[in-house]
Amino acid sequence: MNGQVLLYLIQTALRSFKRHMGLHFVSILTMVLVFFLVGGGVLFFSHAKKSLVDSTFDLQISAYLDHAFDSTEQKKFVESVCKDSFIESCEYVSRDDAKKAFLKSHQELGAMLEVLKKNPFPPSFEIKLLKEIKASQDLESLSTKIKRYKGVSDVDDGGVWLKKWIDLFQLINRCLALVGFLFLIAMVFVIANTMRLVVHSRRDELEIQTLIGATKAMIRFPFLLEGFIEGFLASVFALAMLAWAHSMVNHEIASSWSGLFSSKMSFFSYADMGVFLVSGIAVGCVGSFFAIEKYIRS
Repeated sequence: MNGQVLLYLIQTALRSFKRHMGLHFVSILTMVLVFFLVGGGVLFFSHAKKSLVDSTFDLQISAYLDHAFDSTEQKKFVESVCKDSFIESCEYVSRDDAKKAFLKSHQELGAMLEVLKKNPFPPSFEIKLLKEIKASQDLESLSTKIKRYKGVSDVDDGGVWLKKWIDLFQLINRCLALVGFLFLIAMVFVIANTMRLVVHSRRDELEIQTLIGATKAMIRFPFLLEGFIEGFLASVFALAMLAWAHSMVNHEIASSWSGLFSSKMSFFSYADMGVFLVSGIAVGCVGSFFAIEKYIRS
């Protein structure tokens, strides 16, 4: 495909886009609304996750020991138990350190501890988990591994609430992925149906192009370019609407809901916006491809 042919195909696509502006306008408007809803959902769920992650309590497992570990035993424990990617830190806490930490947070009980002749606090390992831990099964596996470790007398793994916390993150991610996937599939069908109408209106022209030797690639290209334009414009307009809505929501949070929401909602990064644009373009091109491919095969 030489330069002159490519230029002709681009001009053909642009002429077709102008000629069927009404169809393309409806298609772009539908895409903008869908992308706005999907983008808004992503921003909302991302903020919900961030709010949970920024909460005041930590996710951690306490492994209580039946004797004090020396430096060699501590190193061996860390290398054996604390190597999973979802573990943020693994800190050894001696009896004295545990007592100091308790007295720091419960000063009123200091006199009672002085009555005891022996330090009641066992040595332990405090294993802090990343709040983005993805599966409660990982937590159960880690807890089981710690319980079986020689020298561990008891394990406090947070119980049911910690597993529910992790499952909540999983549910948010799955819902977001499912909703986004369904919306994108719907958009492919919207664009495909729009392009089928365009193909039908140009059927005579396409038949003439086929008779004079136009290749399948030459027939496809103008429609793919129209889908590209639709997807690009829809993504840009949707991002502009999201930026405006994001600004309005943050202004409302700052003025009326600051007590309920601890932080403002963050917007997409430049990389996220790039992915958003590419996704819109891809949806437009895929929808156009299905439409013209059906004509070519028929």
